[in-house]
Amino acid sequence: GVYHSHPILSGFSEADLESAEEACLPFYLYDIQGDKWHEYIPSTYESSIDCLRFALGFQDCYGLVRNFFRKKYNHYLSDYDRDETFCHEEQEIIMKSFEKEGFYKVEFNDIQIDDVILFKSEKALPQHFGILIEPQTMLHHPRNALSRKETITERWISRIVCVLRRKKEVI
Repeated sequence: GVYHSHPILSGFSEADLESAEEACLPFYLYDIQGDKWHEYIPSTYESSIDCLRFALGFQDCYGLVRNFFRKKYNHYLSDYDRDETFCHEEQEIIMKSFEKEGFYKVEFNDIQIDDVILFKSEKALPQHFGILIEPQTMLHHPRNALSRKETITERWISRIVCVLRRKKEVI
């Protein structure tokens, strides 16, 4: 993507939006006055979903979920900061935000294709996402590895925190 800031503007300029569409790349804008990031993902942007290199905060397990739902359902999920502290701290933002993002909890025994599976880490913290793409097969992006399809084994099942399903009508 393209990362930049404007010394005065707090949002994207027309030139930014046109450039993003023409380059087919996401644009990220740091709002100096508001001290926050904004993103614009153009309709022309296409990216692969599997065999991607890991990049924390962009091409990671949550980034894969964002990309999947944007491509398949035109459902844009918010971006959340994911830095090196993410895997060492309790991430309440995950459990507090899934309903706002258009998802609800379902039982694992009712899991369906395109459901999101949230896994706990070795420290029992909910921090890893997978998407059921076939019966007993998920798409996920392991840390420091390529995104990939993987069979959901007993080891994975023992780490499930919850299963999330996309609401049919997302507001």
